[in-house]
Amino acid sequence: MEQEVDHHYLSILRCQTWCIWPENTTIVAGKYEAKTKQYGSIELQVRVVTYAQRPRPETEPAKPTPSIGPLIWRGELTTGYLYGRAILKAPEDQIPVRFKFDYAFEGEIDIQVLARSRSELEKSEMEQLAAQIAYPLLTYLNLRHAEFLRPVAPIQCSKLEGKNRMLECETLIAVHDRKTFDVETLKDSIREALVRRINVPAERSRALYLACKRLLSADLESDPVDRYCDLWEACEFLSQFVSSKGTVPSRIATALAEFTGYAKPKLETRLGLRNLYQMRKDIVHNAVENVHEIEQQTPLLSSVVRQLISWTLGMQYSGDTKIDSLFGGGR
Repeated sequence: MEQEVDHHYLSILRCQTWCIWPENTTIVAGKYEAKTKQYGSIELQVRVVTYAQRPRPETEPAKPTPSIGPLIWRGELTTGYLYGRAILKAPEDQIPVRFKFDYAFEGEIDIQVLARSRSELEKSEMEQLAAQIAYPLLTYLNLRHAEFLRPVAPIQCSKLEGKNRMLECETLIAVHDRKTFDVETLKDSIREALVRRINVPAERSRALYLACKRLLSADLESDPVDRYCDLWEACEFLSQFVSSKGTVPSRIATALAEFTGYAKPKLETRLGLRNLYQMRKDIVHNAVENVHEIEQQTPLLSSVVRQLISWTLGMQYSGDTKIDSLFGGGR
């Protein structure tokens, strides 16, 4: 009979402090039990670890401490053109991907969540569980003590193997052609963009501006839920002036039908616009975040936003791989 083995995990949310905290201290907040449907009971221990003080954070950048605290990845790369969560590369490029790990800096603390489970946990599940503890704790400390804690790195989960800790980092590599522009092409495009923008009716101009801001924010956002919400807001901004009865998905389908030439009922069904809308409602009204499904649907929603912006600017539909593929590759 196999002996049951406990699995141990450590999740860290490293934060910068504004106020002065005691140096090099570990505050243990006790043990708690989290009950999950998939993994059963998970024993949790929360602790806050402080490092060297930084008495005047407004005068100079924080300095690294000498190899103190667990190594973390701050979400930065030493190579590559980082655009949101992805590194861009041209098809002909070969680029080294180097992750930079740091010890704690002056004036930083860790909110650490240790977990012990009879079952092996998925990394994403552990990160989600830890985040649901760490972020409310961070916010409480800010509210209770007039502090201004801010995360300096994504929350990171590691599996503990004895005294060793396995670090896992992820990034996306997106392959895009790197074009070379000439002056005349740029002149034409800039003039055309301004003419199209000026021709947008006044009542729609603010919606267009906000939708463009949301799209850029979504492209550069690292949090999948925030990215999804930015994109859906852009859809709502751009579809509000559609003269069509019905819900937001119906108005979006009407606009896309006018722009792409596809039939409105098929667009609404094949794009799953009602499901995309329900996901947004679940996030906002029910605090439900199905991160896996959100990440699966985000590329399609991003395509929808881009086509709605093109439609608002009076451009011609030039095709979209994600949308066209739902119609057999063409109209």
